[in-house]
Amino acid sequence: MPMLEVRDLKLQYSSARGVVKAVDGVSFDIEKGEALGIVGESGSGKTSLSLALMRVLPKNVHAYEGQVTLDGKEIAKQQHKCNDYGSFSKEPRTRLTLSSK
Repeated sequence: MPMLEVRDLKLQYSSARGVVKAVDGVSFDIEKGEALGIVGESGSGKTSLSLALMRVLPKNVHAYEGQVTLDGKEIAKQQHKCNDYGSFSKEPRTRLTLSSK
């Protein structure tokens, strides 16, 4: 069983130019004792991917979806969508199954 499983992670930001896809359907597994290096050009989504995994998101996030499992425990199954007014609804559709501790 992988130590970390990421399935179909997507992250979009609202910007002056419209919606920007920062992470688009990323999936990977990391086994215990393995390391993962993420490389790419500036602006390719490396930092956005890391922030999405930690659930530390800036205010201009338009959509955040995916599933993250750590040591067989689902951390979150996320589906945040921005409402028509540019902010998240009062009841985000996120099921956090692991406490923040």
